[in-house]
Amino acid sequence: MKPSHLVVYASVVASAASLPSRAYAQGASSQAAAQALFDEGKRLMTAGALTEACPKFAESQKLDPGAGTLLNLAACYERNGQTASAWATYTDAAIAAERGNRADWATRARQKSAALQPTLSKLSILVPHTSEIAGLEVKRDGSVVGAGEWALPIPVDAGPHVVEASAPNKKKWTTTVQVGTSKDQVAVSVPSLEDVEISAVAAGPTAAPLAPSQTTPATDEPSPGSTQRTVGLAVLGVGVVGAALGTVFGLNATSKHADAKANCNADQSACNSAGVGQMKDARSAATLSTIGFIVGGAAIAGGAVLYLTASRKEHARAAEALHVSPNGLGISFGGAW
Repeated sequence: MKPSHLVVYASVVASAASLPSRAYAQGASSQAAAQALFDEGKRLMTAGALTEACPKFAESQKLDPGAGTLLNLAACYERNGQTASAWATYTDAAIAAERGNRADWATRARQKSAALQPTLSKLSILVPHTSEIAGLEVKRDGSVVGAGEWALPIPVDAGPHVVEASAPNKKKWTTTVQVGTSKDQVAVSVPSLEDVEISAVAAGPTAAPLAPSQTTPATDEPSPGSTQRTVGLAVLGVGVVGAALGTVFGLNATSKHADAKANCNADQSACNSAGVGQMKDARSAATLSTIGFIVGGAAIAGGAVLYLTASRKEHARAAEALHVSPNGLGISFGGAW
C-alpha cells in the first residue's frame, strides 16, 4: 500500500472510530437536558404551577422519551384540567410501559385512561355537502382536520377552540367555540365559503366620471413654446461645448507653436524634422480651435434666438444637426413657426 493511501485509510478509520463517541456525547447531552427538564417539571407541579410544569415534561419527553415521563405529563394535564390531553397521554404511557416491561406502570396508566374517558368533552366539525369544494382545508386550533374526522366527535380540552376553513379563490372563514369542562358535546358547521372578488381587487376602485363641465383638459402634450425653449436650451448646450473645444484646441496650438520655436530659425522659415512636425500640429490645432469657436458661437446665438422667441400660443418645431464634413465641423438649424 502506498504511503498516500495509508494516510487516507488512517483518516477514514479515525473518522469512523469517532462516530460512536460523538453520538454518545450528543445522546448524553440530550439525556442531561431531559433530566433537568423533568426535575423542574416535578418541582413546579409540586408547587402547583401546573401551566409551567406541563411544558417541561413535554419537552423532556421529546429529548428522551420514556414511560415514566409520560405518566408524569399525563398527571400534570389531569390536574390542570386538560382532560383530553391527559386521557391521550395516559394511553401512550400504557403502551410505552408495556414495551419497557413495566407492567405496573402500564396497568396504572390504563386505569387512569379508562377513568377519564367518560368525562371527556368532544368537538364535532360538520362539513355539509354544500360546503365541500375542491381544495377545502379545515383546521382546528391550527392543525389540519382531515375529511375522515369531519362530523366525528373528537375529545378536546375544555376552553376556547378556533375552527377555520379555506379554499382557493374563497374568503377564509373562522370561528371560536367554547367547550365545557366535562361531558360537553359541541358541534360547529362550516358554511359555504364566499368567493373572493378577484376582478374588483385587481381593477381597484373605479372613479366616478366627471361631468362635461368638470372635464379636466388633457395636459400630456407640452405647450408649443415649451418645445421651442427646450430645443433652444439644447442648442445653447451644443454652443457651450463648441466654445470649450475651441478653447482647448487654441491652448494646444499655442503650446505646439512654442515648442516649435526651439527647432526653427528666427522667422520660422526653416525648421528641422521635429520642428516641421510641431508646426504642423500647431496649425491643425489652430484650425480646430477656430472651427470650435465658430460653431460654438453660432450655436449659442441660434439657441438664444430659439429660446427668446419661443411662442406660448403657436405650434413650434425646431431641429438642429451637428455634422462633420471634409471642410470641417459644422452645425445647421431648421424650424417652422
